[in-house]
Amino acid sequence: AAPSLIRRLGEHGFATSCHVASLAAFLRFRHGGFWTGLLLLIVGQQRRSTSTSWVVAEASATGAGRGQIIGWVASLRAAMDFAAALLYGAVLRAASRRRRPLEVMLLPLAISALAELLRFQLAREKPVPSPTSLVEGAPAPLAADVGNSRKQRDGAKGS
Repeated sequence: AAPSLIRRLGEHGFATSCHVASLAAFLRFRHGGFWTGLLLLIVGQQRRSTSTSWVVAEASATGAGRGQIIGWVASLRAAMDFAAALLYGAVLRAASRRRRPLEVMLLPLAISALAELLRFQLAREKPVPSPTSLVEGAPAPLAADVGNSRKQRDGAKGS
């Protein structure tokens, strides 16, 4: 489903739809709608596919190897999972003390909203040239100067 949505919406449109689905899911969870929220997260959890593609493209332009980049992303994800568990635990305890444990869902809701704001800002600064780069399997460069930096880097190697 994700590749066809990416083709149809473009990478930024797809990322936005994933963030909106996540926001809606966390709102449903907050109001006790577990199954509806879970269905919305089927789309929402796909949000990493575009951002990972962008990270790989940008880091590849600096000369880093694809496997090395994927390892960095996996390590960052593991560190964030660890930190998130601690943060969610603290927020849940605080919400439970107020006898409103479902308010813990305000945290991922806020994080999803922040992610969408950051994505919007990046889209304005650095548009993605190919809306199908994820679907084709090879991430597209994100900026016009990536090609120039590659030429400079490759030219420097030959010197």
